[in-house]
Amino acid sequence: MVHALNEIWRVLTPRGRLIDLRPHATNWPLEVVLPTKTYVAGRVDNTPFVPDEVAADAAIGRTVNERRFIPEQQRAFDCAYYWHNLDALLAYYAECGSPPLIISEKVLKRARHLVAAATEESQVRIRLRIMITCYQKHDTA
Repeated sequence: MVHALNEIWRVLTPRGRLIDLRPHATNWPLEVVLPTKTYVAGRVDNTPFVPDEVAADAAIGRTVNERRFIPEQQRAFDCAYYWHNLDALLAYYAECGSPPLIISEKVLKRARHLVAAATEESQVRIRLRIMITCYQKHDTA
């Protein structure tokens, strides 16, 4: 990550911008979505993503401390991933090869109950919190 940030700094024009866009690891909600209502089954444990987030924050923090990049703005927004059912969600995370989400049996049981009790067609979703931060290149030389 540090090498990548150094290379980004090297190739950016003076006063160029670096956009840092990534999910924030905050135990995202697993929801059952109906056309008229949304139910939270519980939260997924996304601690497998935390070490990468900590490392990225540290690397960017170092470039800010070195005054290579100056933070300009930061915002957050939600981004939702939808699946037709729980099996599709579980299959997706089993196949994607990234660090797995940990969905407790309690949360899965509640989600299955909510889907089974639904009188309307349902979907499942996970809502991620996305952080976007804009940094301006600062020429230190």
